[in-house]
Amino acid sequence: MPSTSTRTSAAAPAMVDVRGPRFAAWVTTVVIVATLIAATFSLPAAAVVLAVQAVVFAIGAWRGPREHPHGLVFSRLVLPRLGPVTEKEPVPPLKFAQLVGFVFAVAGVAGFAAGIQLLGSIATGFALVAAFLNAAFGICLGCQIYPLVVRIRKSSRTPSTA
Repeated sequence: MPSTSTRTSAAAPAMVDVRGPRFAAWVTTVVIVATLIAATFSLPAAAVVLAVQAVVFAIGAWRGPREHPHGLVFSRLVLPRLGPVTEKEPVPPLKFAQLVGFVFAVAGVAGFAAGIQLLGSIATGFALVAAFLNAAFGICLGCQIYPLVVRIRKSSRTPSTA
């Protein structure tokens, strides 16, 4: 039986059903909209809601989509009601996308917690755009940026030849 671990080898990265990350993106979109609504009434409340989402992003970046809280809900409650998997995507870009979401969420939390609504709203808005694009259209911005980051990291590790 294949392992459900999110560890990857250089030859074959772990793969997941594309519907799981899209489900997670829909839940994230709802949470981020709730954050922006809360910010109109209470910046501390917005900071708390977004901080919870930041923790979710951190788990996704660290453990991957299979152990992401929304991914667990998807696999246990939603997936059994769906048809067979027809399309999969690699885990590493998804983990990177969660890291990017984490960075924006932390910036938003810092803004709201410091009483700087503009900073909190802008950072949260960027996270909302990314989550909604993935949820509604299957466009994962972090996944699109990931190959560039990998290429830059590889070139910075390669000793220069003169």
